[in-house]
Amino acid sequence: MAPSPSKAAKLTAKRLERLLREWHIRGVNAEQVVVALRGRSCPLAPGTVEAASEQVLLLLTHVRLLLQPLLTRARRIEQILEELSTHGGEQAVPDVQVLLSLPGVGRIITATMIAQAPQLLVDRDYHGLRAYAGVEPVTRQSGKKSTVLMRYGCNLRLRNAVYHWPRVSMQP
Repeated sequence: MAPSPSKAAKLTAKRLERLLREWHIRGVNAEQVVVALRGRSCPLAPGTVEAASEQVLLLLTHVRLLLQPLLTRARRIEQILEELSTHGGEQAVPDVQVLLSLPGVGRIITATMIAQAPQLLVDRDYHGLRAYAGVEPVTRQSGKKSTVLMRYGCNLRLRNAVYHWPRVSMQP
């Protein structure tokens, strides 16, 4: 939007507000950005702005190139989950629809749960699922002493999915 400080100072608050909303930036508001952009800038050597602008354009092509496989993979995961929820071979997998309906569970967490612990979900073995995900505590007792520890022997991918599930569900 503004490759140079002089062009950045000309941006309106309305345009900056739209940009911040589009990229889900909540830490600052448009007025603060306007004040920062119109404030005193550092003196630059001749050609610095042009060189930096060209470098950013070069990096943008790299980012777009790296983003393409991620978007393709996300679309493929969505297709597979759609197939599983509608007609999963002999019968539909209702766990996909149930998992996707839960707050904080998206396509990545659903795909991880279905891929890493399918039999536990089919059997509805929730205690086994908790233990396999590493969220069920381990109690060690010896005589009068009893300690509760975190379970370290678990599926790390499933633990990561179960960790992000409540974290994402709490976000506004």
